[in-house]
Amino acid sequence: MNCKKILASVLTAVLLATSAGAYTAQRSYNGEFYDVSSGAWYYDEVASAYSLGLINGKSANTFDPDGNLTLAETIKLASSCHQLISTGAASNIASSTSNWYDGYVDYAMTNGIVTETYPDYNAAATRGQVAVLFSRALISSKGNMDEINTAAFGSLPDVDSNAWYSAAVYRMYRWGLMTGDSKQNIQPDSAVKRSEISAVVMRMIDTSVRVAVKGAPASSGSGTSSSGSSVVGNVTTQTSSNKLSLYPGTKKAQTITGISGIGADFTVANGTVTVDSACMLSLAANVELEPNCLSFRLYEGCGYESLSIARGWLDNAAVGVNGTAVNDIADKYYAINTLAYLYVNGTRIPITQLWYAEHTDANGDDYTTYAFYFEDKIDLSSIYDVKFLAGMQDSVILEASGLTELSNLNKSTSVPPYTSPTASSGSASAYSTAVNDAKANAAELLFNYECDRCTILYGRGLYGGDASEYRLVMIFQNGNTQTVYIGQLQNIRVNASGNVLYYTVLGPDGQSIDYGVNFD
Repeated sequence: MNCKKILASVLTAVLLATSAGAYTAQRSYNGEFYDVSSGAWYYDEVASAYSLGLINGKSANTFDPDGNLTLAETIKLASSCHQLISTGAASNIASSTSNWYDGYVDYAMTNGIVTETYPDYNAAATRGQVAVLFSRALISSKGNMDEINTAAFGSLPDVDSNAWYSAAVYRMYRWGLMTGDSKQNIQPDSAVKRSEISAVVMRMIDTSVRVAVKGAPASSGSGTSSSGSSVVGNVTTQTSSNKLSLYPGTKKAQTITGISGIGADFTVANGTVTVDSACMLSLAANVELEPNCLSFRLYEGCGYESLSIARGWLDNAAVGVNGTAVNDIADKYYAINTLAYLYVNGTRIPITQLWYAEHTDANGDDYTTYAFYFEDKIDLSSIYDVKFLAGMQDSVILEASGLTELSNLNKSTSVPPYTSPTASSGSASAYSTAVNDAKANAAELLFNYECDRCTILYGRGLYGGDASEYRLVMIFQNGNTQTVYIGQLQNIRVNASGNVLYYTVLGPDGQSIDYGVNFD
């Protein structure tokens, strides 16, 4: 018998019993793949991933280490890692369609791993796409996200800071999951090899094999942001007492795509507006503030295509489209305020309505206007500072652009309590108002539990959900809310001590999964 095969089996068993001790091997690796050399750098990773049932060969005795991984296979592996970290076991997810991967895609969408639609799931996955999918899987599964490498945003030499995957690549680098070559070149646009994905998979679930890089880059290099990232120092003039022009825009064609948001920090003084710091602001045009509305334009051929991800989120959260109301205000309030952050003179302004409309300007250029309305009118003459974020731009990019306060907002899940425009203000506390509004506006309330710290509600149409959408929320004493789960639950209960909430979800494989939240 081959001694190397025996040793591989022993080493794999030791690995799974110690550093990855929460996970049980489903099978042993006995050197099945003749194209995985015993001296290859990825030998142990392939053996361990195979033993855990996370990755298979291309055939019974070949692994194809230099072969490319498809997007479908990448989503499957990211979902399997999510399963393993979340539940301790990864199981096959069957598909009811002709595409074997549809069940995994559904699982990935449900768990925030996939948020976009790919035109071809059989196309070769790039290293940038791997970074996005696996970083989302680690975050969603609440796995270990300790940063063992330092790298200033913009310092990785071949990672374009404007690229849609840039923030995810930096996460993966800092976590020791993807570190590139000896010069920290990540090659994000290159196809990922099956040998490389084996290493990523094992580093995801086993912190002991993550890679700490000596001499990690800490200063900006050639990957720093280029002209579409920020517009700083541009000064505009206040046009009237009824409208404040914050940024006119250039309508410059943009080649970057997949940006998830734009943000900016403006100072208003002596009738002029200065852009102190910004992120992707050059994608927008005609950014204007009125007493009850902030709006901007996205021109086709410019920001319209570049902001495809953010535009999808905003369109879904809209109350009105092209002059017609399509959604209830209360139903969309939560969704709007997790996509739009507006600070005026240091105070957050809750957005009650988002509308968008398609237009053509005097030059024949097509554009879409997004308008964010608020109930409490603003005195434009008293404004000295305006900060806003539209979309969900990554905190790493925001901080690198000097928008630390907006970054902190983006990390928070709290939303100002909803107050119906027709409701009287009264003297009720923010907590009572939030609870009463949530109950009154719910399409159906199925669970209600109150304790000293919070109120827990479950039903349809709660805080931004459509009338058909089920949502489990916690409302805290300061009036802030937190969504625990979006989707239909099998069972909800609180333990006898009144400090742990349990709920049951039907998993993609048809089996029940129980979760617990300690709220004491």
